[in-house]
Amino acid sequence: MLLGNNHFEVMLLDNAANAYPQGNGSNPLYHAGFSDNNLFLNHATGFNFEHIFQRIIQ
Repeated sequence: MLLGNNHFEVMLLDNAANAYPQGNGSNPLYHAGFSDNNLFLNHATGFNFEHIFQRIIQ
């Protein structure tokens, strides 16, 4: 799922869509001022859903 606004654009991925690297989360993340550069590492998941939801539960 692609989410974005005037400043950022991010792709949300589940485990099936993100087989390599493994894990669900977000990647890539782009800022409008740096649209050619992924703000996350290309070989890693950015924000991992487990970390986000763990903080909500606590």
